[in-house]
Amino acid sequence: IDAILDMIESDGLSVHDVESVVVKMPKEAHDYVGGPYRPDDTPQVSAQFNTAYNVTVAIARGRVGLSEFEEDSVLDAGLRELADKVKTVPTDEPYCFGPQKITVKTRDGKTLTRTVKVMKGHPDNPMSRKEQVAKVRECFAVGGMPEQGVEALLECVDTLEKNPEPLAELLNFGRTRDLVTS
Repeated sequence: IDAILDMIESDGLSVHDVESVVVKMPKEAHDYVGGPYRPDDTPQVSAQFNTAYNVTVAIARGRVGLSEFEEDSVLDAGLRELADKVKTVPTDEPYCFGPQKITVKTRDGKTLTRTVKVMKGHPDNPMSRKEQVAKVRECFAVGGMPEQGVEALLECVDTLEKNPEPLAELLNFGRTRDLVTS
């Protein structure tokens, strides 16, 4: 996803440019999330666990968030057509979260290539605070939770290490702050 977003920002990549995409990824990761995108009886789950879909939606929408996994998105014919242009290839990298190489061939003959050594969100490449807050805000919005809960949750999580009962605090979070909607 990060490689595609970088290509969009740095190279102006758009959905109309894409001739083909090849994602080379560790075999173990490929076993879990590789292969063509084929939504089945649970299309949202199929999309969540499919690299071709995630690459496709990043190209098409410039982001991959919760709304990209709504049923209308995961079944979108245009996205499915673009996903058919994405091929995943296993490598012999032993570490599941090891390097991935993404190559996009454009209709005008250009080749864009990026190597991602460590995926965003991994402890060796953590999300920024701004990215974390944006993700929490989106989760609250999609889940129908009140906006004021975002700051309360962030404060709760930020102070867990100092709390003598951190698990109880987190488990009671919604109940004690009137955030659970009926």
